[in-house]
Amino acid sequence: MIMNKPLKRSTCAFRQMESAGIRGFLDGAEREGIELNSLMVLIKGEVVFETWYAPYGPEIPHSMHSFTKGLTSTAIGFLVEEGRVSLEDKVISFFPERLPELVSENLRQMNIRHLLTMTCGHGQEPPRYNVGDYIRSFLNWPVPYEPGTHFYYNSMGTYMLTAILKKMTGQNLTQYLRPRLFLPLGIYDVTCDQCPMGVENGGGGAYLRTEDMAKIAQLYLMEGRWEGRQLIPSWWIKEAVSIQFKDSYDHMFPDKEDWKCGYGFFFWHCSVPGVYRFDGSFGQFGIVIPEKEAVIITTASEPMPERILSLCWNYLLPAIKPSDDEKGWKELLKKAAGLKMEWYNEIGMMPVGENEREEAVNGIRWYFPQNDDSMVPVWRRTQKPKPVYTDSEMDGIGWCELKFEGKACSLSFLESGLVNTIPLGCAEDGEFSLLKSSYADFPVCAKGKWVDQNTFQADIRFLTTAHHGRYRFFFEAGQEAVCYMDETPFDARLGTPKPRSYRLTCEKNL
Repeated sequence: MIMNKPLKRSTCAFRQMESAGIRGFLDGAEREGIELNSLMVLIKGEVVFETWYAPYGPEIPHSMHSFTKGLTSTAIGFLVEEGRVSLEDKVISFFPERLPELVSENLRQMNIRHLLTMTCGHGQEPPRYNVGDYIRSFLNWPVPYEPGTHFYYNSMGTYMLTAILKKMTGQNLTQYLRPRLFLPLGIYDVTCDQCPMGVENGGGGAYLRTEDMAKIAQLYLMEGRWEGRQLIPSWWIKEAVSIQFKDSYDHMFPDKEDWKCGYGFFFWHCSVPGVYRFDGSFGQFGIVIPEKEAVIITTASEPMPERILSLCWNYLLPAIKPSDDEKGWKELLKKAAGLKMEWYNEIGMMPVGENEREEAVNGIRWYFPQNDDSMVPVWRRTQKPKPVYTDSEMDGIGWCELKFEGKACSLSFLESGLVNTIPLGCAEDGEFSLLKSSYADFPVCAKGKWVDQNTFQADIRFLTTAHHGRYRFFFEAGQEAVCYMDETPFDARLGTPKPRSYRLTCEKNL
């Protein structure tokens, strides 16, 4: 595994920040049921606090969702500085071969600045799921509003910027940024999901470690300067983080305060004056606080990320001030070392090895009805990398089987021609393995327990993502069972993912 260059750690954090503020943040998250994956706080460029919730850890890259947009903004800044594009360049000029037969005036006027500010004129986001050519999908989508006049959050518009980047340089986003941004920061192994055409998804596809996120946010706090070298032009950062369009809002939840304070070049302004952020779904935040010379980083699995921001404003922000709290910090660090994700309420559940039903179902192969489903969480399918199979070749889940041996258990399944065997750790912290799929290979941590005499539950956390799959098997008498599939976090904006159930059959009476 490649080790990225670390940030400097503070040797006197207790003098820079009150431990009670961090404690209040962590306790508040626990009290409200917020699924944090990690937290890191920097003051004056030094890490004063960091923690991960097991099984997440410092060396595991995490899906960034729309935090990725900050990388795309940075890349466009480099392109402009190098004279390869200007903000006024028309989008249609880059892809004349993919234009609709009739080009509307609004499409004709759409430029790079409009893509950067979410004001390209769309009233809905163009489709990208089950679409082979994202560029054609975007350019053939209706543009009902005059560009520059209407804010609509649109990740496909961000993707178009990475497509323009590749058209102009022959390089994908991560390849282009590697010598300009990542290597100078000591970040060596950034990856990004791709569309079926091989263009990286600059709207939400990058994977970064928590510390990588912190370096990038800190670089923005320093207006592009790092270790005496100007990496990003300061003029670009000032433009990118300034309010470029005042009337920003989340079109599905317009009452969320921190989403209606103005928008820059893919940066949201916050309800706290002067504070702005990188912002990815489910709580992937890079919060930049110039007045405090501070950066707050979170990764999370939170469907209502505004709750994380509220905790930041109520607890973390007021605590960034000189203090003399060495005893409180020692207690805080002891608590932080033992933080874990809550898998489920285990009251009444039976561990493997204590249910007589195991002997009857051990090694039985259960067949699914025809389906196009996957054990991979829905969100990771819709954000999929360049596929191994096309969608038409995917034939869903074929069968599954549970094997019990003493206090050990595993779940095997066939999906789209691939067989996986996932050990279900019966210890408190689960067991690590690799789940192979037609979308990608995912490092996972899995656990299994009996809910009752006839119901077995397998929980799988996809460690490079915010997602957690839950699979319940209810074993009936005879030759039938039911598999219930669910996952978190639930996205209330899209109403996904929805729970599913399948009636399974086997060739043996139980």
